[in-house]
Amino acid sequence: MNLIDFFNSMLAAFLGLIISVFSATTALSVNLTENISPFASITPITNEKLVSTTTQATTTGKKKSIPLPPVSQPVVTVPALPVEPLVEAIKPINFNELNEKVRASIVNIICTSKTGGLFKPISGSGVLIDKRGVILTSAHIGQYLLLKNYMTPDFLTCTIRTGSPAYPRYIADLLYISPRWMNEHASDITAQEPLGTGQYDYALLLITGAVGDNSLPASFTSLSFNSTENGYKKGEPVILASYPAGFLGGINIQQNLYITSSVGTIDKVFTFKENTFDLFSISGSVVAQKGASGGAIVNSDGRLIGLIATATDANTTSERSLQAITITHIENSLNEEVGMNLESFMGNNLKERFRSFQETLAPALTEVLVKELNKIN
Repeated sequence: MNLIDFFNSMLAAFLGLIISVFSATTALSVNLTENISPFASITPITNEKLVSTTTQATTTGKKKSIPLPPVSQPVVTVPALPVEPLVEAIKPINFNELNEKVRASIVNIICTSKTGGLFKPISGSGVLIDKRGVILTSAHIGQYLLLKNYMTPDFLTCTIRTGSPAYPRYIADLLYISPRWMNEHASDITAQEPLGTGQYDYALLLITGAVGDNSLPASFTSLSFNSTENGYKKGEPVILASYPAGFLGGINIQQNLYITSSVGTIDKVFTFKENTFDLFSISGSVVAQKGASGGAIVNSDGRLIGLIATATDANTTSERSLQAITITHIENSLNEEVGMNLESFMGNNLKERFRSFQETLAPALTEVLVKELNKIN
């Protein structure tokens, strides 16, 4: 082989090597591409608007979109700037500070008759609201003072007791009672378990004398009252105080009756008409017993805001709901009946107010009760 033939053979071998390498590379590239799966198509998903479940859905041929599952987002805490609250904050109550003052203003009203019978010892509560000895209580308690001379003089004696246990201190007479309540509930005087809503269920007594060797103080410890409608907030803490006697017998009521006070919160506020704050409820209080009627509900400022009126029936006090009429309701009712609020009614002419009621309204109201009692005699 000459030199030229040698170079020609080397060139042919070199060109064959290049072609074989190129062919191998192209085949590898095709195999790799076939092993790669194409991306799936993405369809945008829109959320449906939520509607009330009471609306019946209509079936159509249109395919429903599927709501996206909830996605947890990281919570970022950003320091907030101080702002004024939109709603007045509820003031916490200092029980120890107010308890002594409230308890000193609570009285027990116990009425006993010479003959017993229908008139077994009747026990209720009241709260002093004026330093001259004015007691605010329930009408279903105050009505018994109208029967003082029912069958004989001094047939029924109602005594004001204070302290714990309750001790006889004073004599009181009826200063005022709602005529509307009397007209609607006079027949309840003979009922074993009278019912009521609390509407117009209020009365005012005036301490007129002392029992035995007791003497009348220069002034009585009393509670101021709050009749503003913004004083009744759900969740507001309050103090309840009264002389509950639901678990006591007649002898124990007369000898071993103790004042009870506790802290509660306003559950609900109700109206007897429209847009008025007339009644509120408090649940689970030990005060929710018979004998608590006429007791006090006091706010964190130490002001009387409600008068205990009724309670639901249940086996234990924790299951009962206690209702109190508001001072607003009492003020509005009094204004409708006599044309003045509590403060004006107890003005400088308190003795004249007492005399006028005893001489004009009291005899007619007494007659209403006597007619009901005579029906069963």
